[in-house]
Amino acid sequence: VKVQHWHGIVEDVAVSSERIMVLVKSPKGVWRNQRDASEWLEYMEGQIVPANKAAIEEDIDIHADRIRRMLAEIESFRKIITERG
Repeated sequence: VKVQHWHGIVEDVAVSSERIMVLVKSPKGVWRNQRDASEWLEYMEGQIVPANKAAIEEDIDIHADRIRRMLAEIESFRKIITERG
């Protein structure tokens, strides 16, 4: 699904008399280190819509690149500490 400007996979739906909640797992959630990479969102028509595979894959690539850059920065700390003994 597409949620505003990001993509994810619907994992669960909860319905009450007052609202519909949708549990969405996303690459954004992984990048933000959210528990389970999932978040509950209140369903509002037009905000959670079907997405095409290419758009989801592009979102995955974007977040994977962000995570690779974060890992490189973390490893640079390791290098500094190792060099300083």
